[in-house]
Amino acid sequence: MTPPLVLRFDLKADESVPSWISRLAVHNGAGTAREFCLDMGFTFQDCVDGEPAALTKLSALTGTPVEMLERASLRADGSNFLLGPERLSHKLLRRTKVHVCPLCARDDIEAAARTGEPAPYGRTLWQLSVIRTCLDHHRALIQIAEGARTSTHDFTRLLQGRAAEILQAAKLPLARAPSSLERYVVDRLTGKPTGAPWLDQLDLYAATATCELLGALITVGAKAKMKSLSESALHHAGDVGCTIARGGETAIQEVLSDVYRRHVFKPHGSEGPPGVFGVLYQSLSLRQNESIFAPVRDMVRRQIAEIMPVGPGDIILQQPVETRVYHSITSAARETGRHPARLRRILAAAGLIRPDHAQIPDNLVTFEVESGRALLEAHTDSVPLNEVRRYLGTSLAQANLIAEHGFIQPRIKNRGKRNQKLNAFSRDDIDQFLARLSDGIEPVSIISKVMFPIAAASRRARCNLIDVIKLISDKKLKRVAIHSELDGLSSIFVDPNEVAYRLLEDGDAVTMEMARSVLWVNPTIVAALIEKNYLTSTMSVHPLARNVVRCIERDSFEAFNHTYVSAAELAGYSRLRYRRVWYAVKKCRPAIAKDVARANFYWRDAIPIIGPRAEKRNKIER
Repeated sequence: MTPPLVLRFDLKADESVPSWISRLAVHNGAGTAREFCLDMGFTFQDCVDGEPAALTKLSALTGTPVEMLERASLRADGSNFLLGPERLSHKLLRRTKVHVCPLCARDDIEAAARTGEPAPYGRTLWQLSVIRTCLDHHRALIQIAEGARTSTHDFTRLLQGRAAEILQAAKLPLARAPSSLERYVVDRLTGKPTGAPWLDQLDLYAATATCELLGALITVGAKAKMKSLSESALHHAGDVGCTIARGGETAIQEVLSDVYRRHVFKPHGSEGPPGVFGVLYQSLSLRQNESIFAPVRDMVRRQIAEIMPVGPGDIILQQPVETRVYHSITSAARETGRHPARLRRILAAAGLIRPDHAQIPDNLVTFEVESGRALLEAHTDSVPLNEVRRYLGTSLAQANLIAEHGFIQPRIKNRGKRNQKLNAFSRDDIDQFLARLSDGIEPVSIISKVMFPIAAASRRARCNLIDVIKLISDKKLKRVAIHSELDGLSSIFVDPNEVAYRLLEDGDAVTMEMARSVLWVNPTIVAALIEKNYLTSTMSVHPLARNVVRCIERDSFEAFNHTYVSAAELAGYSRLRYRRVWYAVKKCRPAIAKDVARANFYWRDAIPIIGPRAEKRNKIER
């Protein structure tokens, strides 16, 4: 039977169906591929999606076997697509951007001069985002066009008028060998042996993504951002990653171990698996709900558990660690309640840690759990909470409060079945807690009369004991003294007034008194600024009086204070007479007029006298 379409030509062996239809449309004088398909009794989108009914009609129209059309189609299968024997994720496809090999396109244009067919034509492989190199010419693919909503997949229409651009690109030195990953993908699509059994068990998208992530970790580093990498960088990453992954799980685990050994930790050494394995770890974590990555996640999780000091209680790729293989000094100290410094000395004496451990942070000095188990158990000791309160010189309730806020950690939790207070604590932990509070302070025998022990100072400042301890731990108090003749918390003296003002400064809200003081205005002006929404008010606990009052949100206040300034504030902080400041700024146009806020406020950066101010001294101290 003669096909009804007279003006036609054969589908190329490596051509995609959308490209062929696009060329047929031009050859038959249709405006677009969509119009051509509608005239023929089917839709272009159905052909793009490889719908069987549409391909059957196209076969009858052109005389091309349906089997050939199916091989050249990306056939929709739910949210994925089928190409040859493989199921492709939509993330693996280029749906709007058109990439071509300039040499292939040049050859097509030259051949079209003899055959009269529209040229160039789109290769099926060019639709895959992982294919970045022409396997025939060993040239990098270039993006030549990007389809709009009405022209997507209309290959010939998108390339109309771009012949000169293609010929010019063909002259550029873009030679590049196909990557190991590109050859692997082509082998899988064509059913050839790949020599990579571990990758073959993965979905094709999972295999390509794993290779690129692994390669980016090696070539760029843990902080690599996949979306920021160029096509050339992704090509190199895919080549390196696939070369490694072809060796299977063992080869990948060896590389991950090497990455961990070579990782340059920050001085405090606080990075965990996300910091060490960066882009690979984070991408697998974000793909937690994608089951196709489960084998990769399991493999990476097992390897991390075998080389890093993680154990029960730690979460790796959203899964809890069941068994600890390695301890760090930090994790062992946390588990046993031993002081890290003492634990380091014990382990070094037993030869369980590396000889050059002295300059390495605690959490990076590791040892095998089984080899150190007997040693750690032989050096454990603990005391109950009742003994802790005697050691600290506090009441039982205060000692329990200190433990609940994490300043000292119990070595053995819940020793009693019914009483939470029967936790056991390490004396070394308690010593470390006291050392942190007294760090850098020389003991003295005479204390100022305005200073009081922590417990008494908390009562005078109308706050709780924990507030004072936090201020001391964070080095926010300037007046701290250690009595040489006292022990525990009773030996640490602070100024209650300074405690009160520091709590006022660190609050989530700014009191009206503080706002007036900082802005150099009266209460009426502050109220006007709140009424006109320049400042946002809220109900909050007063840090000194401890009652609920109307305050100003700190973020709102700081934003206003960094943006606007009044003449009164300028005079106050520049130590100039108000009249002199007023004459200097009266020519400036107010940002907030007096009739709005009962005082003129100016753009701080526009003031000619002081411009953007330097950081002020603490307003509370005035």
